[in-house]
Amino acid sequence: MLRILKVIVLLALFAVLPVLAVREAFSGDVLVLAALMLLLTWFSLPTKKGGSLLHNADRKPAAAGAEVPALVHGEPELREVEDAFFGHVSPTQGATELYVSLRFACALAADAPQDFFAHLNRLLRDLPKRSLVVIWDTSYPEFDKLLSAIPQEHIERVEISARTDVNPNVHATLECAITLASGVLRVRPEWCARSVNRADEIVNTLLIPLVGHKAMHKVFVVDDFGVMERLPGSYAGIIEQVFKLAGYPEAANNDAFNLSRYASQMVAAGNRA
Repeated sequence: MLRILKVIVLLALFAVLPVLAVREAFSGDVLVLAALMLLLTWFSLPTKKGGSLLHNADRKPAAAGAEVPALVHGEPELREVEDAFFGHVSPTQGATELYVSLRFACALAADAPQDFFAHLNRLLRDLPKRSLVVIWDTSYPEFDKLLSAIPQEHIERVEISARTDVNPNVHATLECAITLASGVLRVRPEWCARSVNRADEIVNTLLIPLVGHKAMHKVFVVDDFGVMERLPGSYAGIIEQVFKLAGYPEAANNDAFNLSRYASQMVAAGNRA
């Protein structure tokens, strides 16, 4: 089919130009221009291999075995990492984050206290997003032990935020993200405030450890829009704001939760630090 088109163009070229020349309808310059346009049209016709004679002149075939880049849609899936110190660093559901067990991390910190923090920094630097999730499947994690393994002067910022994808039976659970120079450590247990016992756990296993390790001045709360806000100046105000973030603001105003007792416990932890 392509050859037939080229033949038709050539026939038109040889048939039309003599007629125009005989009738002297166009000057010599116009005839030359018409001939050039017809020739350019012929060279621009698509070839059997794709493109045209003009456009294929500089095209080189792909090398044998060359990889063709694939289109990437959304975030790439993360694969399991085998680390010499932490062992299996596995992808979360959806493969968008990597995690280790907080219980296992605390055991490593206890077994090798001199080496733990250096290996943690190395792992964070090597991970694709420089971010590691530390999971605990209950609402009373050993957060204090983890903080004991991280020198306070290396903590740049602490962010407490709410998640709705951890436990569907509560309004929200809390996550505590610790920012270090090497990356972010995301502590993700099931902190919630739906009952007195669960609220006690937020105070005793999240807030009091932060007070005890002198990190409260570095703590921010992050709302649903990602806006960071510093904590209030009083312990009672901090507790109210954290319970509100967890989706249970009424907990701070319920006598059964004993807000004044929580505040007293935090004051005592600060005095011991």
